[in-house]
Amino acid sequence: MNPLLKAQFDAIIEQLETLGSVLENNHEEVNKQHEEKEELLQEKWRQRKHVTTLDRIAKEYDEVEAENSQYREERTEIRQQLTDIVNLSKALHGLQKKP
Repeated sequence: MNPLLKAQFDAIIEQLETLGSVLENNHEEVNKQHEEKEELLQEKWRQRKHVTTLDRIAKEYDEVEAENSQYREERTEIRQQLTDIVNLSKALHGLQKKP
């Protein structure tokens, strides 16, 4: 074979081997990036689920806090009414003792 053609064929073969190596490295990098993308998507979904849960809890907390406030007011009113009943009972008892 002509030495000039052989040198060119050898150069082409070497370039093809280099290109194959570059393509293989690129393929590995693309696969790695795909895996990282999947992990990020999974993390995004976990975060979104967590935020949704926290939003629901916050909404329920506001409702429960409103109910508790209402119950506190009712308890205060009942306590005042019981105090009034006790005071009236004492006054009635005091009137009954007087001759």
